[in-house]
Amino acid sequence: MRHLNFNKKNNSLWIILSLISFILLLFTNVGGVGFTYDSFDYAEAASNLDLFLKGNFINERVIKRPPVYPIIVSLFFWIGDDGLTLLNMILYVANFYLVIKIVDFVIEDEQSKFLAIVCVMFSVTIHLVHAFAWTEGLVVCLMLLQIKLAFDDRLVDFKYLLIITLGVLSVLTKKGAMLLVPGMVLMIYLSGVGVRRWAYPLLYCILCWGAYQLWDGLINLREPVDIVTAKRFLSLEYLNVLSVWLMPLNVPSLIRNTVAIIILLLLTIFYIKNLVKKNSHLNSLLLIFVSYTLLRSYYSNVYFHEAERYLSLVYPLFIIILFSLLSSLRISSNKILSRLCWIFGLYILCYTIIRAIKNDYQWIIDRLF
Repeated sequence: MRHLNFNKKNNSLWIILSLISFILLLFTNVGGVGFTYDSFDYAEAASNLDLFLKGNFINERVIKRPPVYPIIVSLFFWIGDDGLTLLNMILYVANFYLVIKIVDFVIEDEQSKFLAIVCVMFSVTIHLVHAFAWTEGLVVCLMLLQIKLAFDDRLVDFKYLLIITLGVLSVLTKKGAMLLVPGMVLMIYLSGVGVRRWAYPLLYCILCWGAYQLWDGLINLREPVDIVTAKRFLSLEYLNVLSVWLMPLNVPSLIRNTVAIIILLLLTIFYIKNLVKKNSHLNSLLLIFVSYTLLRSYYSNVYFHEAERYLSLVYPLFIIILFSLLSSLRISSNKILSRLCWIFGLYILCYTIIRAIKNDYQWIIDRLF
């Protein structure tokens, strides 16, 4: 396994950027953790955990949410409202650590690793889900932990059982995590050998689907429409979100979406190339990202900010895959293309940081004042 090995200059820049990112996110949380309609459900469920887990009425209604996030939130409520801030910051640091570990497995050169890590953790998308009382930060953590374990060659049988457990917990944290299951099953298949290649993916699929069905059945919460059975159509709003990860929203949508489509085509070609090279780690990330994005765009047609929230689960994978592509082109191409890739990588980094600072500043002003 390749490990990060920055020089002294990069280490100083790394520390400064990490501190700025952490402090900005901390201030957005200290100014007040954001609440939306579902956040109030989770807070009420955590405050009345016994009633919630028994499926009893809380404030004259039954809360129809998966149980893992309320259980975890309840563990932090003993310190009051600051408990949610603490939970968000713990999840942020944990996700930061896991991204570093996964980047080490996938990206070739040190500079691309550095750019990818900073882009992931210094971004509006990641700050967004760690600044609200939302389940996404926890689901991202569980997903990244599964990927990190799958890439590790040690403790083979135990790690697969742990991956399956984490997958079940993901589904019991957020129903939308069911849309991660196909990609995760393919990842386990690619990383397995012998009987494990078939047995563990099958077990993962069965237990995640069982958990998805069981929670609703236990407390009689079956809804007329759920995330898996509600057939809709492909929503272009998710392509719009992908394009905004690459350039500002005020750029005409035709230009943004065209660039996003070109990037996706390049990633597809990159995937086919890596199938030949049998780079299973990168293939796994591509499969998870593509399958989740397509399934999410098919099963939920929502407005832009909600779409960015939903796609936040695979934002780290998108950035790691993108910089892996740039790294590969830089290493194997001529000097001109290599420099163009480096310039594009720097552009993505600067755009990501500027967008994050702009949005964090606005959140801080709104919440503190």
